[in-house]
Amino acid sequence: MLQLQARLAQIKTRGGVESSIAHAQEIAHYFREAIKPLPLKAYTPFMPNAMTTLTPTDGKSAMDIVNDLEESYKVMVCPNGGKERELIFRVAHMGEMSKEYTDLLIDALFDYYGMERSR
Repeated sequence: MLQLQARLAQIKTRGGVESSIAHAQEIAHYFREAIKPLPLKAYTPFMPNAMTTLTPTDGKSAMDIVNDLEESYKVMVCPNGGKERELIFRVAHMGEMSKEYTDLLIDALFDYYGMERSR
């Protein structure tokens, strides 16, 4: 309850709910545009601002990507569970997410795939 109260106060001081939604939308768009060259695709065309759900298109296991990002780059993304565990992973765009932090993930993904990121 205390954490919820603190988060609600933070939303209020940062311009309210509309501002938080706009910020998440900006980060989501930034991330999705940046990763277009990678062998990852959106799992669904109906993506919320809060997160991007990705599936590898190169035969890699989504769970292996999640584990390798954490072990090699100290970057955490959310694995999926159940029967889609090997197919899907999720990236959050809410809360304290910034372009700078998102760049850490983007750079890690490009490095993981052995690709050069153009900016």
